[in-house]
Amino acid sequence: MKGHTTIELTNVRTQEHIIREDDNMFTNALDALINDHEYMSAVTETAKSELLPIATRALGGIFLFDRKLEEDPNKFYPPTAPLAYAGDSTAAAADTRRGIYNAQESGPIDNGYKHVWDFSTNRGNGTIACACLTNYAAGNEPFKTLHVSASNYGNTFQLGQRNVCMDSEQGIFACHLLSDKAIEIRQYRQRAGRVSLTAQNGAPQEYEVLKKLEIPNVNSEILWDMVDDTAIGIWAKGARGGKTDIYRYEISRDYTMKESTIQIDGSYRVSEGTIRGKYLFLIGNTVQDGMYPLYKIDTDNPTDIKEICKTYVGALFTDRTTGLFMNKTKSRRIVVFPDDTSAIYEYAGSYSNDTVVEAIDPVRAVGLYGSSTSSSSSSNLANLMAPTYYLATINNLQEPITKTAEQTMKITYTITEED
Repeated sequence: MKGHTTIELTNVRTQEHIIREDDNMFTNALDALINDHEYMSAVTETAKSELLPIATRALGGIFLFDRKLEEDPNKFYPPTAPLAYAGDSTAAAADTRRGIYNAQESGPIDNGYKHVWDFSTNRGNGTIACACLTNYAAGNEPFKTLHVSASNYGNTFQLGQRNVCMDSEQGIFACHLLSDKAIEIRQYRQRAGRVSLTAQNGAPQEYEVLKKLEIPNVNSEILWDMVDDTAIGIWAKGARGGKTDIYRYEISRDYTMKESTIQIDGSYRVSEGTIRGKYLFLIGNTVQDGMYPLYKIDTDNPTDIKEICKTYVGALFTDRTTGLFMNKTKSRRIVVFPDDTSAIYEYAGSYSNDTVVEAIDPVRAVGLYGSSTSSSSSSNLANLMAPTYYLATINNLQEPITKTAEQTMKITYTITEED
């Protein structure tokens, strides 16, 4: 496929027109998602409608960024917060970052499809350096519908304890057993591409314990991430004397463990953190206008502590597939991106689904293992989950273009199939 973008700015006072045209590159997102035969054969027809037809669903939304993105076909999730976006909604939203779909000018063209989005003078203002097609749902309400799950695959197979996937093909996990004060290295029978003959929907998964590691000092859940071939677990203990103890565990592929302890200044909501590699993210205890500071802590250098944004109280959830994490209430999310930029997204209307799926298998675009957490329950599961906020195309403009409050903007994005 080939994509072509035309961005037209019109000054409503002087009628001056500025036009930018560029061709884009397609990433491997669609190939990874739609050609994942295991996923597509297991997904329900309702879920397939989130991706098909490709032109209007899988490519039915747009993200605009204020900087150029790396043109790597295998990097197809947002590394930074989008400046503006739009989906297939023809209604004006309260969110001025969102544009409006122009259904009258959009539609099939010779050998392809044309999308047109309009941004009025108060929408999408700022410098635009990159335009990317995404899923229609991500364009309508970014990061609300996080995954399209293959519910026919057995999305209620329970894996048990808080864990990290060390090897998805072999079904090997490091699992924290809070009651036993230990970490078990387990090999589950539910693996990538396999469902055991005796597996029952909703039942705990069968597994073999490969090794058990004692951790006597920990009395709450460990936060996990994978860095190369090493599982990193971090646990923060409540402050004493103005200091917070940080315990760090590193488990290598031979299942040996290295433990270290550091102290950091300050008091934090230690039960509401998350990690990204060696970095620990904790919410502070000081409230201002209903929000709390979110700190990034380098566990290699405990003096390196910086506030990256304000957030709401409540647990933070990390999507290991995409590198994003978020704090969520029923009507809004704060999303922190891999470059530590953040954005708040408000969701209009009734929104009762407060479940966040925390993908813990970063191996492929369609994650197999995840952690489903809601206000009433928490469990790990084996399922196939496809994130909806992928970047199907990357179109870095040759010259960035700046939209002001005196200009309207029309974006025309054509997609054609090539022989």
